[in-house]
Amino acid sequence: MIYLLIVVIVVLLLLVFKLYHEKKKIRYQLSYMTEKMNQIISNPSAERLLLMTEEKELRNLLNEINRLLDFHHQYIADNAKVRMSMNRMLSNVSHDLRTPLTVILGYLETMEYDKN
Repeated sequence: MIYLLIVVIVVLLLLVFKLYHEKKKIRYQLSYMTEKMNQIISNPSAERLLLMTEEKELRNLLNEINRLLDFHHQYIADNAKVRMSMNRMLSNVSHDLRTPLTVILGYLETMEYDKN
C-alpha cells in the first residue's frame, strides 16, 4: 500500500515538473516574441516573427501577427507611393502654372519699361 502511495506521489511530482517546464518554455517564447516585435517596430524592416513551437495556439498567434506585419508594411509602401505621386503632381502643377505666369510677367515688364 505504501509503495503505491510513493509511486503516485512520484508520478504527480513528474507531472508537476513537466507542467512547470512547459510553462517556462511558453513564457520564454512569449518573451522572445515581445522582444522581437519591439525590434521590428523600432527598426522598420520587412522582418517577420519566426518561432518553432508545438503549441497550435501560439503558431496561430504568430501567423496572425505576421499577417498584421504584412499589412503594415504594405500600408507603408502604399503611403510612400501616394506621397511620391502627390509630390510629382504638385511639381507638374507648379511648373504648368509658372510657365504662363512667367510669360505674363515678361509682357508686364516689357510694358513697364517700354512705354510705347
